[in-house]
Amino acid sequence: MVVIDNIFFILTEFCFVLPFAGIFLCWRLPKRNKFCLRLLILVPYWFVFSSLCWDYSPIGGAVAWLWTLPYINAYYLVGLAVVTLILWFCFRASFLRVLFFSLSGYLVEHFCSHAMQLFTIFIQGHHVTIPTISRVFEFFLIIAVLVLMYFLLLRRYYREGIQLDNSSMLLFIVVAVLFISVFSTTVFYLDMVTAVTHVYEMIVSFLLVLILFEAFGRTRARQEKQTIEQILEEQGKQQAMFNENIEFIRIKSHDLKHQICLLKENGGLAGNEEYMRELETAVMIEDTQILTGNEVLDVLLTEKQLTCQRKKIQLVCLADGAVLKFLSSTDLCSLVGNALSNAIEAVEKYNEDKRQIKFVVRQEDDLVQIYVENYFEGALQIKNGLPITTKSDKDEHGFGMKSMRYIVEKYKGNINVTLEDNFFSLNIIFFV
Repeated sequence: MVVIDNIFFILTEFCFVLPFAGIFLCWRLPKRNKFCLRLLILVPYWFVFSSLCWDYSPIGGAVAWLWTLPYINAYYLVGLAVVTLILWFCFRASFLRVLFFSLSGYLVEHFCSHAMQLFTIFIQGHHVTIPTISRVFEFFLIIAVLVLMYFLLLRRYYREGIQLDNSSMLLFIVVAVLFISVFSTTVFYLDMVTAVTHVYEMIVSFLLVLILFEAFGRTRARQEKQTIEQILEEQGKQQAMFNENIEFIRIKSHDLKHQICLLKENGGLAGNEEYMRELETAVMIEDTQILTGNEVLDVLLTEKQLTCQRKKIQLVCLADGAVLKFLSSTDLCSLVGNALSNAIEAVEKYNEDKRQIKFVVRQEDDLVQIYVENYFEGALQIKNGLPITTKSDKDEHGFGMKSMRYIVEKYKGNINVTLEDNFFSLNIIFFV
């Protein structure tokens, strides 16, 4: 029994739990060269910090004054700083990201430690002495909390590769950790430790973990917004180049049609009627042009119509482009371009009789609608109101729909997707 008690005493000591929790949370980060050798630095760390717990040890006795500063237990704060440096030494990640994980580990340890003491009060009325069962309870609670934290919070951030850059939020957490350390030490020295103080510290630890991950979430949203803005900017440049190119092609095709007419009148291609028909078809871009009352939309739809003709897709367009003049040229190109590109990509894999796309722009009272409908087979997975990309590399794709939602929300509109009877519908509503 003494051996088991000593084992669980070691496994639940702060100087063991903090690095264990930090390594567990950091495990999927890229590791530095000779990672296993670097981990050996934990040996002197454990020797020094475990010795500091005992007044009769040479190290603990010599520097005991440092750990009993008025109202500050520096043992925990110095331990947090050292473990953060050890993790940074072992994992190839920014210092802020490593600090994020070490703070998370510290708060897990703090939460579980006070839960254990609360459990001890519950079973024996006090926590002057800690029985083995309490340490067993704390050990398995630590494992459970870390596993839950990973599956409920961390796994998504690892998968999406978010890089934390919210230094002000981390600074707030560091100050908060200092505060709870001062609070814990104060109530201990003043002999005010009760079940209520344990519950309070557990609640504070839990809330600080939520704030940490909220900082991560805000970083994710900010980085996603930057990516979308870069995509939109690049799409705007590409559309501008296309506008220039299609105007040049239209001029040239106009000239060629005149030359063909002159050749016909002069009999220059007599006996080559089939070649003449092919040549005429090749320069029919002017006849492909769609006129909606919005020059930007006209160019964009002309481009998509040419793409549909090449891929034998029927594009039915009923659009009053004039009602979209409140959209900037870049936003209009990105919004409609992404919607039609997605529809073309969806139907081109089916037989020709199913390659149909319907595009509608209309205004009714003070509502402006953009509606795109295309054939679609299979199940549709929707997350946060948008369909999930079916491409294998989900980290690199899926920004088309997100950029569309970004634009729609920018103009205070709504975007909705549905799938009914093998027809996928994208419905965008603006209030004007």
